[in-house]
Amino acid sequence: MHLLITLGCAVVGAWFFLGGLASFVVPSDAVPSLGTSTVIGGVLLVVAWMRWRGGRRTSTALSFVLLPQAGLPSAEAFQRAWAEVTNGTAPPVVSTWGPETIHLETEGVDVAIGLLPTPVPGREAERAAAHSACAFAVGGYELAPHSAHLVVFSRSSRWNVVTCRLHHTRVVAALAKAAAAVAVYEGAAGATHDAAFYIEVARSDDLPAWLWTGVRVMTTGAAVEFLTLGLEALQLPELLVSAPANQREDALSFLFVVAGYLAHRGEAIAAGETVGRSATESYVVAHVPSPLDPAKQVMRVDMARSA
Repeated sequence: MHLLITLGCAVVGAWFFLGGLASFVVPSDAVPSLGTSTVIGGVLLVVAWMRWRGGRRTSTALSFVLLPQAGLPSAEAFQRAWAEVTNGTAPPVVSTWGPETIHLETEGVDVAIGLLPTPVPGREAERAAAHSACAFAVGGYELAPHSAHLVVFSRSSRWNVVTCRLHHTRVVAALAKAAAAVAVYEGAAGATHDAAFYIEVARSDDLPAWLWTGVRVMTTGAAVEFLTLGLEALQLPELLVSAPANQREDALSFLFVVAGYLAHRGEAIAAGETVGRSATESYVVAHVPSPLDPAKQVMRVDMARSA
């Protein structure tokens, strides 16, 4: 599967890249414009190269920074944003900062960034806004319009998936701040987050579970259930939390606390074991079929039943 994905990225990337160059010589409607096509192709070729170089040991992360208008931030604006987001951590080492692409490295994580002067296709980002933690705030959350986006891809053969994702998230947050982004679409999390929220959470010293997973809410009678959507990308089963409807806010908070614990722990909680936010809180974990895909198992906690 790893080889197939790598070859797929290489073939499709080459098609876009060469097609873009061809359209410059012989204009055609069969391929996107020169700028868009070459950027897409270049990013995919970089992805293929990184996957080939890193092999199965490579950890990766992918995010989309949604912009009100097309354009990369300046390197100086990024450095200022990085200092604010990370509280003065040593900045990434930049190898390329062009008009449409950026390549940099931070703490053993290689990052490739490409500018696409179009919205995320298929209204994926708009639909995913409903699964952000922002959507549960008073007044809800509606994604502001965007006309362009940055594709941010990170890889590391040095770190595991969680550490790679943490460094990646800081780069994404600094880019979002420097570019005055409207939001960040995390495809692996199934969620689009407001940019200000993303930046604020990324500043925390804790693992940013609020950014790494979207949430699907389901109400049945007097009970409410919250299901994570992004733990699978961290090589963990998803988490399902059930609670009385009048404990909705507490259940959502519990979900993210446990999701952060799982990311830090790096493995699932076994069926029959207990979990809680304090020494006095204890709930039994069960493994049950996912309500979205019965072929997959999720960890379920029922907050109506203490251990």
